[in-house]
Amino acid sequence: PKMPKAGQMAAQQGRVCAQAIVAMLAGHDPDPAPLLASTCYSFVAPDAAIPLGSVHGWDAAQKTMLPLAAHATLSAQASALEAQHGHAWAEAIWREVLE
Repeated sequence: PKMPKAGQMAAQQGRVCAQAIVAMLAGHDPDPAPLLASTCYSFVAPDAAIPLGSVHGWDAAQKTMLPLAAHATLSAQASALEAQHGHAWAEAIWREVLE
C-alpha cells in the first residue's frame, strides 16, 4: 500500500512475481528480500526537472513491501541534466511497459 502507483513499479512487481514462480517451479525458494526502485521526474519547465526516488523492500513481519527511508532521494533543485535523465527514463519505461 505504500508503493507508488506507477507503471514502473507494476513492471518490477511483475518481474519479481515471475522470478518467484520460476524459482518455485525449479524447486528453489523465491528471493526472500526483493527490492523495487521507483524514480519519478517532475518537470517544472520544458528543460528542468526534479527527481524523486525511493526503494522498497520486503518486510516479513508486515508481509508487505515498505519504503526504505535510507534510500529515498529528492533533489532540492531542478536542473537541465535531470530533465535529460527524465526524458531518457521516460523512453526506457515506455519501451519496457509497452513492448
